[in-house]
Amino acid sequence: MKILGVSAHYHDAAAALLIDGLPVAAVQEERRSRRKNDSAFPIAAIEYCLDEAGLEPEALDAIIFYERPMLKFDRVLTTLLRAFPHSRRAFAHGMKNMLGEKLWVRGIIRSELGASGAKILFAEHHQSHAAAAFLTAPTQAAAILTADGVGEWATLTTGRGKRGADGTRIELDREIRFPNSLGMLYSTFTAYLGFAVNEGEYKVMGLAAYGRPEMADKVRQLVPRTADGAFRLDMDYFDFDGSARRSFSDAFVRLFGPPRKRFEPIEPDLARETYLDALSAAAFAGRLASPGGHVLEVARAAVVAPPPVSTPRAPDRLLDGLALNYAEGYPAGVPDLKAALETFGDNMSVDEELRWMWLINLAALHLGMTDIGTRSRRGISS
Repeated sequence: MKILGVSAHYHDAAAALLIDGLPVAAVQEERRSRRKNDSAFPIAAIEYCLDEAGLEPEALDAIIFYERPMLKFDRVLTTLLRAFPHSRRAFAHGMKNMLGEKLWVRGIIRSELGASGAKILFAEHHQSHAAAAFLTAPTQAAAILTADGVGEWATLTTGRGKRGADGTRIELDREIRFPNSLGMLYSTFTAYLGFAVNEGEYKVMGLAAYGRPEMADKVRQLVPRTADGAFRLDMDYFDFDGSARRSFSDAFVRLFGPPRKRFEPIEPDLARETYLDALSAAAFAGRLASPGGHVLEVARAAVVAPPPVSTPRAPDRLLDGLALNYAEGYPAGVPDLKAALETFGDNMSVDEELRWMWLINLAALHLGMTDIGTRSRRGISS
């Protein structure tokens, strides 16, 4: 039995090939397309899996998509209509998002792989999670808990898996449904803290280790327990339907305070170095010649960042010059950039020189300041 598993149209599209119950190949589309978090239909990943096994698409016995798009559309449409007209802004975004490729997966698979409709099957989102957990576990029986943002309707499920002489069975017998979701709760805090939803959650997780539980009781207000031992979200604090970008309500802000802006410093002592790292990354990507979007936002945030606690050094001057140049125009940044170029190497370690040498020279080149050579006490120059 040759089974191809496919996920797509959300984040990190991927494909996996199983032959007689054993994994032969699996890869995310971004590894083949070189586009981070590529969510497109993973044709390159599928081709890789088939090539690894020496198969043509017609040799597949089944192609399984990881969720049921029509059931998901039912949830999106139902919740948006229930909240109308409050949801009018999110409605257009939601319909545009769902009525593209996401709803027509069967047709896309048939078109891309030439597969017959009978071979194309759909699992429910949390069934896929449960299968990934149980089928890869070295156990004959297990209790199963799945939890994420939201699948079709379910946000959390419980069930059991069992292997025996009559085969393997996975049964999910209880679920909590949207909008009551621990994953959505976490994503709401991700957005509130100024990070991108479905991408910045790992940053929140990492930063949590440095926090103190001063607001634990307030957080518990958002997630009251129910009589059957489950939970619900107090929807007074959430706004999943009112906007495509913001999921917390004004009551949430009154409870926790103003939300963090995307480039607002979390730790002022590290903010300047972080901004310079961001501009360095933009330079490496070739975006300093005609900055816009995120680069401009970083520059504007750097302009109002706290000044260095000690006498400014070349990296500080470099940050101030680049930030002013892109936020306020070329003349504003020239004095600091000249100072950075003239003092490069002073009170800097070898590692610092090597770290910023290329950026300071690249900045000089982009700004047409080739008449000013950088210097270093170690003889490093432009």
